[in-house]
Amino acid sequence: LSGSTASIRSTLFAGNAINSGGNFFLAEGGALAASQSMARISRCAFRDNTAVSASFTPFGPVARGGAVWCDSAGLEIRSCLFEGNHAFYFGVPDPTLSKPEPGTQGGAVFGPALVTRSSFLANRATSRPEALIARAEGGAVFGATLVSRSSFLANEVRGIGPVPDIGPAAESAKLECCTFEANLPLALPPL
Repeated sequence: LSGSTASIRSTLFAGNAINSGGNFFLAEGGALAASQSMARISRCAFRDNTAVSASFTPFGPVARGGAVWCDSAGLEIRSCLFEGNHAFYFGVPDPTLSKPEPGTQGGAVFGPALVTRSSFLANRATSRPEALIARAEGGAVFGATLVSRSSFLANEVRGIGPVPDIGPAAESAKLECCTFEANLPLALPPL
């Protein structure tokens, strides 16, 4: 979606992918990307979608939103299931090792969305270990304005290095009445 208004109901998004490499370094929204758009998503299921980046960039994380990516506050997600989505970065590390390595944000959802009564199960934000300092943040959600009455089960954040990995709902402005169980923020120190 770009500069539009949409209502999406009772839809299955399964096995979709966005892959980047070379000069095209951003992988955003494996199933749905909403740029400067107003969208209401309700009673949908997002299963096994991926955003994969294989590029180095000094501009920051390059794989964002394994299922959904948005760049404006016009996205509402209600009563949806996010299961097995994955944002994955395996780009080439900066040869000088002088800057933090880009990585991943939001295994399922990235951006200033309003998320209500949704379930996040086994989503992942992963940066390859060989990069040594790659970040991974928000195994399920990164950057949401509000997450309420939602559950997070067995989501995973995996990166490596001095920048700590952040758990299942990273950088969310407000969390209300949510349940968190068996989520895995994993970080390994540099070698």
